[in-house]
Amino acid sequence: MIGFGRIALDPHQPNGATFGFALRPDAWGVAYGAETVRLLLGLEIEEIGLHRIWDGRSPLDEASARTMAAVGMIEEGTIRGHVRKAGQWRDSIVHSMLEEEWKGGWGSGGGSRPGRGEQRYRLPEGGQGHRFDGADSSRRSLRPGVT
Repeated sequence: MIGFGRIALDPHQPNGATFGFALRPDAWGVAYGAETVRLLLGLEIEEIGLHRIWDGRSPLDEASARTMAAVGMIEEGTIRGHVRKAGQWRDSIVHSMLEEEWKGGWGSGGGSRPGRGEQRYRLPEGGQGHRFDGADSSRRSLRPGVT
């Protein structure tokens, strides 16, 4: 196992959800993060039928910012004082993708934003989705110094 991904449906936002992912440090820098985010976005939009998917990251987590930009997510802004870590409140930077953005090209490898890949989402043969063993619903980061 190199990491995990999670989806959390939002009871206050019909047809919306948040997601999260984390990778072991030895899996950083080889595009597994982008592959994981694409898988989660495709699952949420194509299989579950959601309209808006978003994630919040630490302002210090530039690697996640690059990953979310590479898959076509839009940086929306800052939620101030959003998460309490180590007795301190910290902000979150929000990134999102809408169903029409995914279906307008990002899900099929199209789109016009930089960093797009050849294919965005595909189920393995037999139609079974990927499984992330050891999924953890906490929002802790595996990056040193980033919470």
